[in-house]
Amino acid sequence: MAKRVETRIFKIIHLEILNIETVRRNDFVI
Repeated sequence: MAKRVETRIFKIIHLEILNIETVRRNDFVI
């Protein structure tokens, strides 16, 4: 159970980081 929750949180954090990176790239493009 604990591992499943950790992996789920890790995936969410990873997606958030990817979103931030894409936003930064878009800002640089603009």
